[in-house]
Amino acid sequence: GRLSRRALALISGAAAFIYAVSDEMHQLYVLNRHGSAADVAVDLLGIVIVCWLISYRDFFPHDGGITRGGKAK
Repeated sequence: GRLSRRALALISGAAAFIYAVSDEMHQLYVLNRHGSAADVAVDLLGIVIVCWLISYRDFFPHDGGITRGGKAK
């Protein structure tokens, strides 16, 4: 069957978190760079916010907003 929006957001969030951790681990081996748990925490905060927005998108009213040309309706 088809995955729900929430399931897709969680899968995407998990993939983004794994990438964030692996990127910080990679930086441990790059000259003049250092891995940081704080960077992973900031990445995780952004991931959680975006996943929440995707999962609960229907709670936000949508009146069409901006058209394709960039001008307000």
